Amino acid sequence: MPHRSHGEPLVPWSLVKLRNNQINMTPLYPLLNALSEATPRADRPACPRGPLQRVIDRFPVLIAIAVLAPRLAVCESYQISDLGTLGGEYSYACGINDSGQVVGYSQTTTSHDHAFLYDDGALTDLGTLGGTSSYAYAINANHSIVGTTSLAGERQSHAFVYANGSMRDLGSAGSGSNIVAFAINALGQIAGRYELPDLSTHPFVYSNDVFVDLGTLGGTNGTAYGINNLGEVVGASTIFTNAPWEHAFLFDTNGIHDLGSLGGYQSAAYAINDAGQAVGYGDDNDYYPHTSIYDSTNGLQFLGGDFNTAGGAAYGINSLGEVAQAAVDSVAQTTNAYVYSNGNHESLTDMIPTNSGWNLVEARAINDIGQIAGSGTLRGKTHAFLLTPIRLSTTLSAGGIVLSWPSALNGFGLQATTNILGSGWAQITNTPIVVGARNTVTEDTVGSTRFFRLNKMTGD
Repeated sequence: MPHRSHGEPLVPWSLVKLRNNQINMTPLYPLLNALSEATPRADRPACPRGPLQRVIDRFPVLIAIAVLAPRLAVCESYQISDLGTLGGEYSYACGINDSGQVVGYSQTTTSHDHAFLYDDGALTDLGTLGGTSSYAYAINANHSIVGTTSLAGERQSHAFVYANGSMRDLGSAGSGSNIVAFAINALGQIAGRYELPDLSTHPFVYSNDVFVDLGTLGGTNGTAYGINNLGEVVGASTIFTNAPWEHAFLFDTNGIHDLGSLGGYQSAAYAINDAGQAVGYGDDNDYYPHTSIYDSTNGLQFLGGDFNTAGGAAYGINSLGEVAQAAVDSVAQTTNAYVYSNGNHESLTDMIPTNSGWNLVEARAINDIGQIAGSGTLRGKTHAFLLTPIRLSTTLSAGGIVLSWPSALNGFGLQATTNILGSGWAQITNTPIVVGARNTVTEDTVGSTRFFRLNKMTGD
Protein backbone atom coordinates (compact mmCIF):
# COMPACT_ATOMS: atom_id res chain seq x y z
CA MET A 1 0.00 0.00 0.00
CA PRO A 2 1.11 3.60 -0.45
CA HIS A 3 2.36 5.02 2.83
CA ARG A 4 -0.16 6.86 4.99
CA SER A 5 0.66 8.67 8.20
CA HIS A 6 -1.81 10.08 10.08
CA GLY A 7 -31.11 -3.87 -0.43
CA GLU A 8 -31.78 -4.84 3.24
CA PRO A 9 -29.67 -4.40 6.33
CA LEU A 10 -27.62 -7.26 7.67
CA VAL A 11 -29.90 -9.17 10.00
CA PRO A 12 -29.63 -12.11 12.42
CA TRP A 13 -28.60 -15.42 10.87
CA SER A 14 -31.58 -17.56 9.92
CA LEU A 15 -32.26 -20.45 7.64
CA VAL A 16 -34.79 -20.98 4.88
CA LYS A 17 -36.64 -24.18 5.74
CA LEU A 18 -39.24 -25.68 3.43
CA ARG A 19 -41.88 -28.07 4.75
CA ASN A 20 -45.45 -28.77 3.70
CA ASN A 21 -45.41 -25.93 1.16
CA GLN A 22 -44.49 -23.39 3.83
CA ILE A 23 -41.36 -21.33 4.35
CA ASN A 24 -40.33 -21.19 7.99
CA MET A 25 -37.49 -19.21 9.49
CA THR A 26 -35.21 -20.84 12.05
CA PRO A 27 -32.81 -18.72 14.17
CA LEU A 28 -29.26 -19.97 13.74
CA TYR A 29 -27.35 -18.51 16.67
CA PRO A 30 -27.19 -21.83 18.57
CA LEU A 31 -26.21 -23.65 15.38
CA LEU A 32 -23.69 -21.23 13.92
CA ASN A 33 -20.58 -23.04 15.09
CA ALA A 34 -21.91 -26.37 13.89
CA LEU A 35 -22.62 -24.96 10.46
CA SER A 36 -19.32 -23.16 9.84
CA GLU A 37 -17.13 -24.96 7.34
CA ALA A 38 -13.43 -24.64 6.57
CA THR A 39 -12.96 -23.65 2.95
CA PRO A 40 -9.47 -23.10 1.42
CA ARG A 41 -9.40 -20.62 -0.26
CA ALA A 42 0.57 8.95 0.72
CA ASP A 43 1.93 10.69 2.57
CA ARG A 44 -1.35 12.16 3.78
CA PRO A 45 -4.25 10.05 4.94
CA ALA A 46 -7.76 10.63 3.76
CA CYS A 47 -9.13 8.61 6.64
CA PRO A 48 -8.01 8.48 10.27
CA ARG A 49 -5.06 6.10 10.16
CA GLY A 50 -5.81 4.31 13.40
CA PRO A 51 -3.44 2.45 15.73
CA LEU A 52 -2.81 -0.81 13.86
CA GLN A 53 0.62 -0.12 12.40
CA ARG A 54 2.14 -0.03 15.87
CA VAL A 55 0.75 -3.52 16.48
CA ILE A 56 2.47 -4.90 13.38
CA ASP A 57 5.68 -3.09 14.32
CA ARG A 58 5.72 -4.93 17.67
CA PHE A 59 5.86 -8.39 16.13
CA PRO A 60 9.74 -9.70 15.55
CA VAL A 61 -8.49 -19.02 9.79
CA LEU A 62 -9.07 -19.15 7.66
CA ILE A 63 -12.76 -18.52 8.41
CA ALA A 64 -15.28 -19.76 5.92
CA ILE A 65 -18.88 -18.91 6.60
CA ALA A 66 -21.72 -21.11 5.49
CA VAL A 67 -23.90 -18.72 3.51
CA LEU A 68 -27.35 -19.01 4.94
CA ALA A 69 -30.48 -16.91 4.99
CA PRO A 70 -31.49 -13.83 6.98
CA ARG A 71 -35.23 -13.16 7.00
CA LEU A 72 -36.86 -14.65 3.93
CA ALA A 73 -33.71 -14.90 2.14
CA VAL A 74 -30.22 -14.85 2.96
CA CYS A 75 -26.80 -14.72 2.72
CA GLU A 76 -24.20 -13.02 4.72
CA SER A 77 -21.83 -12.94 1.79
CA TYR A 78 -21.02 -10.03 -0.46
CA GLN A 79 -20.72 -8.92 -4.04
CA ILE A 80 -17.57 -6.84 -4.38
CA SER A 81 -17.15 -3.84 -6.66
CA ASP A 82 -13.71 -2.53 -7.54
CA LEU A 83 -13.96 1.28 -7.46
CA GLY A 84 -10.86 1.59 -9.62
CA THR A 85 -8.65 4.70 -9.57
CA LEU A 86 -8.51 8.15 -11.10
CA GLY A 87 -5.69 6.97 -13.36
CA GLY A 88 -3.04 6.45 -10.71
CA GLU A 89 -1.82 3.47 -8.72
CA TYR A 90 -4.18 3.42 -5.75
CA SER A 91 -7.48 4.47 -4.20
CA TYR A 92 -8.94 4.46 -0.69
CA ALA A 93 -12.59 4.59 0.43
CA CYS A 94 -13.48 6.55 3.57
CA GLY A 95 -17.24 7.10 3.69
CA ILE A 96 -20.58 5.81 2.44
CA ASN A 97 -24.23 6.90 2.64
CA ASP A 98 -27.43 4.87 2.50
CA SER A 99 -27.65 5.37 -1.28
CA GLY A 100 -24.45 3.37 -1.67
CA GLN A 101 -22.43 6.42 -2.75
CA VAL A 102 -18.80 6.12 -1.66
CA VAL A 103 -16.21 8.85 -1.16
CA GLY A 104 -12.48 8.71 -0.65
CA TYR A 105 -9.39 9.60 -2.60
CA SER A 106 -7.25 8.24 -5.41
CA GLN A 107 -3.95 8.94 -7.05
CA THR A 108 -4.38 10.65 -10.42
CA THR A 109 -2.31 10.44 -13.61
CA THR A 110 -0.28 13.39 -12.31
CA SER A 111 0.59 11.41 -9.14
CA HIS A 112 -1.45 13.76 -6.94
CA ASP A 113 -4.29 12.60 -4.69
CA HIS A 114 -7.80 13.78 -5.55
CA ALA A 115 -11.10 13.30 -3.74
CA PHE A 116 -13.59 11.07 -5.54
CA LEU A 117 -17.26 10.17 -5.54
CA TYR A 118 -18.28 6.67 -6.59
CA ASP A 119 -21.90 6.49 -7.68
CA ASP A 120 -23.72 3.87 -9.75
CA GLY A 121 -20.52 2.33 -11.11
CA ALA A 122 -18.79 5.60 -12.02
CA LEU A 123 -15.80 7.20 -10.27
CA THR A 124 -15.83 11.02 -10.42
CA ASP A 125 -12.86 13.28 -9.68
CA LEU A 126 -14.07 16.07 -7.38
CA GLY A 127 -11.09 18.25 -8.18
CA THR A 128 -9.54 20.83 -5.83
CA LEU A 129 -9.87 24.50 -4.95
CA GLY A 130 -6.88 25.32 -7.10
CA GLY A 131 -4.23 23.30 -5.33
CA THR A 132 -2.77 19.92 -6.18
CA SER A 133 -4.55 17.55 -3.78
CA SER A 134 -7.89 16.88 -2.14
CA TYR A 135 -9.35 14.18 0.14
CA ALA A 136 -13.01 13.25 0.78
CA TYR A 137 -13.90 11.76 4.14
CA ALA A 138 -17.68 11.55 4.42
CA ILE A 139 -20.98 11.90 2.54
CA ASN A 140 -24.41 12.41 4.06
CA ALA A 141 -27.95 11.45 3.01
CA ASN A 142 -28.27 14.68 1.03
CA HIS A 143 -25.20 13.80 -1.04
CA SER A 144 -23.08 16.55 0.53
CA ILE A 145 -19.40 15.57 0.77
CA VAL A 146 -16.76 16.93 3.15
CA GLY A 147 -13.01 16.72 3.20
CA THR A 148 -9.92 18.83 2.81
CA THR A 149 -8.04 20.38 -0.09
CA SER A 150 -5.46 23.05 -0.86
CA LEU A 151 -5.56 26.36 -2.69
CA ALA A 152 -3.28 27.42 -5.51
CA GLY A 153 0.19 28.23 -4.21
CA GLU A 154 -0.64 27.16 -0.64
CA ARG A 155 0.38 24.20 1.47
CA GLN A 156 -2.27 24.70 4.14
CA SER A 157 -5.37 22.52 4.32
CA HIS A 158 -8.82 24.00 3.67
CA ALA A 159 -11.96 22.14 4.68
CA PHE A 160 -14.54 21.87 1.91
CA VAL A 161 -18.11 20.85 1.33
CA TYR A 162 -18.99 19.51 -2.13
CA ALA A 163 -22.62 19.73 -3.21
CA ASN A 164 -24.55 20.10 -6.46
CA GLY A 165 -21.43 19.63 -8.53
CA SER A 166 -19.24 22.28 -6.91
CA MET A 167 -16.67 22.48 -4.11
CA ARG A 168 -16.90 25.27 -1.53
CA ASP A 169 -14.25 26.38 0.98
CA LEU A 170 -15.64 26.48 4.53
CA GLY A 171 -13.46 29.51 5.18
CA SER A 172 -11.33 30.32 8.20
CA ALA A 173 -11.96 29.34 11.81
CA GLY A 174 -11.05 32.66 13.39
CA SER A 175 -7.30 32.56 13.83
CA GLY A 176 -7.22 28.83 13.04
CA SER A 177 -5.77 27.27 9.91
CA ASN A 178 -5.05 23.85 8.38
CA ILE A 179 -8.70 22.90 8.67
CA VAL A 180 -9.84 19.33 8.04
CA ALA A 181 -13.50 18.19 7.90
CA PHE A 182 -13.93 14.50 8.77
CA ALA A 183 -17.69 14.02 9.14
CA ILE A 184 -21.08 15.45 8.19
CA ASN A 185 -24.55 14.55 9.44
CA ALA A 186 -27.95 14.75 7.73
CA LEU A 187 -28.45 18.30 9.03
CA GLY A 188 -25.26 19.47 7.36
CA GLN A 189 -23.33 19.88 10.62
CA ILE A 190 -19.65 19.19 10.03
CA ALA A 191 -17.01 17.91 12.47
CA GLY A 192 -13.24 18.03 12.18
CA ARG A 193 -10.15 19.78 13.49
CA TYR A 194 -8.18 22.97 12.97
CA GLU A 195 -4.78 24.29 13.97
CA LEU A 196 -4.29 27.20 16.34
CA PRO A 197 -1.49 29.78 16.05
CA ASP A 198 0.54 27.88 18.70
CA LEU A 199 0.34 24.78 16.41
CA SER A 200 -1.98 22.91 18.76
CA THR A 201 -5.10 21.36 17.19
CA HIS A 202 -8.69 21.50 18.44
CA PRO A 203 -11.87 19.66 17.42
CA PHE A 204 -14.68 21.73 15.96
CA VAL A 205 -18.28 21.61 14.77
CA TYR A 206 -19.25 23.80 11.81
CA SER A 207 -22.92 24.75 11.65
CA ASN A 208 -24.76 27.70 10.06
CA ASP A 209 -21.43 29.04 8.74
CA VAL A 210 -19.92 29.19 12.24
CA PHE A 211 -16.99 27.17 13.67
CA VAL A 212 -17.46 26.10 17.31
CA ASP A 213 -14.35 25.00 19.20
CA LEU A 214 -15.14 21.90 21.30
CA GLY A 215 -12.07 22.16 23.51
CA THR A 216 -9.98 19.22 24.71
CA LEU A 217 -9.76 16.79 27.62
CA GLY A 218 -7.08 18.93 29.21
CA GLY A 219 -4.33 18.32 26.70
CA THR A 220 -2.97 20.28 23.78
CA ASN A 221 -4.54 18.54 20.79
CA GLY A 222 -7.83 17.04 19.72
CA THR A 223 -9.72 15.91 16.62
CA ALA A 224 -13.43 15.30 15.98
CA TYR A 225 -13.92 12.27 13.74
CA GLY A 226 -17.65 11.55 13.85
CA ILE A 227 -21.01 13.27 14.33
CA ASN A 228 -24.52 11.80 14.47
CA ASN A 229 -27.87 13.36 13.56
CA LEU A 230 -28.37 14.54 17.15
CA GLY A 231 -25.22 16.64 16.92
CA GLU A 232 -23.26 14.37 19.27
CA VAL A 233 -19.57 14.34 18.36
CA VAL A 234 -16.81 11.80 19.00
CA GLY A 235 -13.08 11.92 18.51
CA ALA A 236 -9.81 11.84 20.40
CA SER A 237 -7.97 14.34 22.57
CA THR A 238 -4.76 14.40 24.52
CA ILE A 239 -5.38 14.38 28.26
CA PHE A 240 -2.24 16.17 29.47
CA THR A 241 -0.43 19.23 28.17
CA ASN A 242 2.51 18.32 25.94
CA ALA A 243 1.88 14.58 26.43
CA PRO A 244 1.10 12.24 23.52
CA TRP A 245 -1.54 10.04 25.18
CA GLU A 246 -5.04 10.53 23.84
CA HIS A 247 -8.45 9.36 24.99
CA ALA A 248 -11.70 8.98 23.14
CA PHE A 249 -14.19 11.73 23.83
CA LEU A 250 -17.91 12.38 23.44
CA PHE A 251 -19.18 15.94 23.07
CA ASP A 252 -22.88 16.51 23.73
CA THR A 253 -25.10 19.23 25.18
CA ASN A 254 -23.30 18.85 28.51
CA GLY A 255 -19.84 19.43 27.07
CA ILE A 256 -16.87 17.16 26.41
CA HIS A 257 -16.51 13.80 28.22
CA ASP A 258 -13.52 11.48 28.57
CA LEU A 259 -14.55 7.93 27.55
CA GLY A 260 -11.48 6.35 29.15
CA SER A 261 -9.58 3.37 27.75
CA LEU A 262 -9.57 -0.43 27.98
CA GLY A 263 -6.86 -0.54 30.63
CA GLY A 264 -4.01 1.05 28.69
CA TYR A 265 -3.02 4.61 27.97
CA GLN A 266 -4.87 5.45 24.78
CA SER A 267 -8.21 5.29 22.97
CA ALA A 268 -10.09 7.04 20.17
CA ALA A 269 -13.64 7.12 18.83
CA TYR A 270 -14.14 7.34 15.06
CA ALA A 271 -17.90 7.09 14.54
CA ILE A 272 -21.20 7.38 16.42
CA ASN A 273 -24.74 6.36 15.46
CA ASP A 274 -28.01 7.98 16.51
CA ALA A 275 -28.39 5.51 19.40
CA GLY A 276 -25.23 6.98 20.92
CA GLN A 277 -23.07 3.93 20.23
CA ALA A 278 -19.52 5.04 19.44
CA VAL A 279 -16.79 2.81 18.02
CA GLY A 280 -13.03 3.11 17.77
CA TYR A 281 -10.17 1.52 19.65
CA GLY A 282 -8.76 1.29 23.15
CA ASP A 283 -5.42 0.01 24.44
CA ASP A 284 -5.48 -3.02 26.71
CA ASN A 285 -3.23 -3.55 29.74
CA ASP A 286 -0.40 -4.60 27.40
CA TYR A 287 -0.92 -1.44 25.33
CA TYR A 288 -2.24 -3.24 22.26
CA PRO A 289 -5.16 -1.44 20.56
CA HIS A 290 -8.44 -3.34 20.33
CA THR A 291 -11.78 -2.59 18.69
CA SER A 292 -14.02 -0.83 21.18
CA ILE A 293 -17.61 0.29 21.56
CA TYR A 294 -19.10 2.83 23.92
CA ASP A 295 -22.64 3.47 25.08
CA SER A 296 -23.97 5.44 28.03
CA THR A 297 -25.06 2.32 29.90
CA ASN A 298 -21.97 0.14 29.63
CA GLY A 299 -19.21 2.67 29.06
CA LEU A 300 -16.20 1.76 26.91
CA GLN A 301 -15.87 -1.98 26.26
CA PHE A 302 -14.16 -4.45 23.96
CA LEU A 303 -16.35 -4.81 20.87
CA GLY A 304 -18.09 -8.17 21.13
CA GLY A 305 -15.43 -9.39 23.50
CA ASP A 306 -11.73 -9.42 22.76
CA PHE A 307 -11.78 -11.61 19.64
CA ASN A 308 -8.74 -13.56 18.50
CA THR A 309 -6.49 -10.93 16.95
CA ALA A 310 -3.46 -9.00 18.10
CA GLY A 311 -5.24 -5.66 17.85
CA GLY A 312 -7.84 -3.74 15.94
CA ALA A 313 -9.82 -0.56 15.38
CA ALA A 314 -13.46 0.03 14.47
CA TYR A 315 -14.13 2.84 12.01
CA GLY A 316 -17.85 2.82 11.16
CA ILE A 317 -21.16 1.86 12.77
CA ASN A 318 -24.68 1.89 11.34
CA SER A 319 -28.06 2.30 13.03
CA LEU A 320 -28.30 -1.48 13.61
CA GLY A 321 -25.06 -1.54 15.58
CA GLU A 322 -23.13 -3.31 12.81
CA VAL A 323 -19.51 -2.26 12.68
CA ALA A 324 -16.84 -1.91 9.97
CA GLN A 325 -13.38 -2.58 11.33
CA ALA A 326 -9.83 -3.70 10.70
CA ALA A 327 -7.77 -6.08 12.84
CA VAL A 328 -4.27 -7.52 12.89
CA ASP A 329 -3.82 -11.27 12.39
CA SER A 330 -1.38 -12.29 15.11
CA VAL A 331 0.02 -15.14 12.98
CA ALA A 332 0.25 -13.58 9.53
CA GLN A 333 1.06 -10.12 10.97
CA THR A 334 -1.25 -8.52 8.42
CA THR A 335 -4.26 -6.22 8.73
CA ASN A 336 -7.61 -7.63 7.60
CA ALA A 337 -11.08 -6.16 7.15
CA TYR A 338 -13.86 -7.43 9.41
CA VAL A 339 -17.53 -6.79 9.98
CA TYR A 340 -19.13 -7.14 13.41
CA SER A 341 -22.77 -8.15 13.35
CA ASN A 342 -25.06 -9.94 15.80
CA GLY A 343 -22.24 -10.70 18.21
CA ASN A 344 -19.85 -12.10 15.62
CA HIS A 345 -16.66 -10.78 14.01
CA GLU A 346 -16.41 -12.06 10.43
CA SER A 347 -13.47 -11.80 8.05
CA LEU A 348 -14.73 -10.03 4.93
CA THR A 349 -12.18 -11.67 2.65
CA ASP A 350 -13.79 -14.98 3.58
CA MET A 351 -17.21 -13.68 2.57
CA ILE A 352 -16.46 -12.97 -1.09
CA PRO A 353 -15.79 -15.50 -3.88
CA THR A 354 -12.48 -17.30 -3.48
CA ASN A 355 -11.35 -16.48 -7.02
CA SER A 356 -11.87 -12.73 -6.65
CA GLY A 357 -8.17 -11.95 -6.27
CA TRP A 358 -8.92 -9.56 -3.41
CA ASN A 359 -7.40 -9.35 0.05
CA LEU A 360 -9.62 -6.96 2.02
CA VAL A 361 -7.48 -4.92 4.40
CA GLU A 362 -9.65 -2.21 5.96
CA ALA A 363 -13.41 -1.80 6.35
CA ARG A 364 -13.95 1.91 6.86
CA ALA A 365 -17.68 2.60 6.70
CA ILE A 366 -21.00 0.73 6.75
CA ASN A 367 -24.47 2.00 5.85
CA ASP A 368 -27.93 0.91 6.99
CA ILE A 369 -28.29 -1.29 3.90
CA GLY A 370 -25.31 -3.31 5.13
CA GLN A 371 -23.01 -2.08 2.34
CA ILE A 372 -19.38 -1.67 3.38
CA ALA A 373 -16.70 0.58 1.92
CA GLY A 374 -12.99 0.07 2.46
CA SER A 375 -9.70 -0.75 0.80
CA GLY A 376 -7.76 -3.87 -0.06
CA THR A 377 -5.19 -5.27 -2.44
CA LEU A 378 -6.07 -6.50 -5.91
CA ARG A 379 -3.34 -7.84 -8.20
CA GLY A 380 -0.75 -6.14 -6.04
CA LYS A 381 -2.44 -2.72 -6.11
CA THR A 382 -4.38 -0.95 -3.36
CA HIS A 383 -7.94 -0.23 -4.49
CA ALA A 384 -11.09 0.99 -2.81
CA PHE A 385 -13.99 -1.47 -2.74
CA LEU A 386 -17.73 -1.54 -2.15
CA LEU A 387 -19.31 -4.66 -0.67
CA THR A 388 -23.03 -5.27 -1.18
CA PRO A 389 -24.74 -8.09 0.77
CA ILE A 390 -25.89 -10.95 -1.44
CA ARG A 391 -29.06 -12.57 -0.27
CA LEU A 392 -30.88 -15.66 -1.40
CA SER A 393 -34.53 -14.75 -1.99
CA THR A 394 -37.36 -17.30 -1.77
CA THR A 395 -40.99 -17.27 -2.88
CA LEU A 396 -43.64 -19.94 -3.26
CA SER A 397 -45.34 -20.53 -6.60
CA ALA A 398 -47.69 -23.10 -8.07
CA GLY A 399 -44.68 -25.00 -9.39
CA GLY A 400 -42.79 -25.12 -6.10
CA ILE A 401 -40.35 -22.88 -4.28
CA VAL A 402 -38.53 -20.26 -6.39
CA LEU A 403 -35.04 -19.40 -5.15
CA SER A 404 -33.15 -16.49 -6.68
CA TRP A 405 -29.91 -14.53 -6.28
CA PRO A 406 -28.11 -11.86 -8.32
CA SER A 407 -26.75 -13.23 -11.60
CA ALA A 408 -23.70 -10.98 -11.24
CA LEU A 409 -22.54 -13.04 -8.27
CA ASN A 410 -19.71 -15.36 -9.27
CA GLY A 411 -18.24 -18.18 -7.23
CA PHE A 412 -21.39 -19.26 -5.36
CA GLY A 413 -23.69 -22.23 -5.86
CA LEU A 414 -27.08 -23.29 -4.49
CA GLN A 415 -27.13 -26.23 -2.08
CA ALA A 416 -29.78 -28.14 -0.15
CA THR A 417 -29.92 -30.62 2.73
CA THR A 418 -32.51 -32.43 4.82
CA ASN A 419 -30.34 -32.42 7.96
CA ILE A 420 -29.15 -29.03 9.13
CA LEU A 421 -26.59 -30.53 11.53
CA GLY A 422 -25.29 -33.11 9.10
CA SER A 423 -22.67 -32.94 6.38
CA GLY A 424 -25.07 -33.75 3.56
CA TRP A 425 -25.24 -30.41 1.77
CA ALA A 426 -25.69 -31.30 -1.91
CA GLN A 427 -25.27 -29.09 -4.94
CA ILE A 428 -28.50 -28.35 -6.81
CA THR A 429 -27.71 -29.13 -10.43
CA ASN A 430 -30.66 -27.40 -12.07
CA THR A 431 -29.35 -24.74 -14.44
CA PRO A 432 -30.48 -21.32 -13.21
CA ILE A 433 -32.70 -19.24 -15.48
CA VAL A 434 -31.80 -15.54 -15.56
CA VAL A 435 -34.83 -13.34 -14.89
CA GLY A 436 -34.34 -9.62 -14.35
CA ALA A 437 -30.60 -9.92 -13.58
CA ARG A 438 -31.25 -12.68 -11.05
CA ASN A 439 -30.54 -16.39 -11.24
CA THR A 440 -33.72 -18.35 -10.48
CA VAL A 441 -34.18 -22.02 -9.68
CA THR A 442 -37.52 -23.72 -8.96
CA GLU A 443 -37.56 -26.73 -6.63
CA ASP A 444 -40.55 -28.95 -5.90
CA THR A 445 -42.16 -28.98 -2.47
CA VAL A 446 -42.75 -32.72 -2.25
CA GLY A 447 -40.98 -34.80 0.39
CA SER A 448 -39.22 -34.12 3.65
CA THR A 449 -38.10 -30.83 5.12
CA ARG A 450 -35.26 -29.22 3.17
CA PHE A 451 -32.91 -26.36 3.91
CA PHE A 452 -31.28 -24.18 1.26
CA ARG A 453 -28.18 -22.00 1.21
CA LEU A 454 -25.76 -20.25 -1.12
CA ASN A 455 -22.25 -21.59 -0.66
CA LYS A 456 -18.85 -20.44 -1.80
CA MET A 457 -17.48 -22.77 -4.47
CA THR A 458 -13.79 -23.63 -4.63
CA GLY A 459 -12.15 -23.51 -8.02
CA ASP A 460 -14.72 -21.14 -9.58
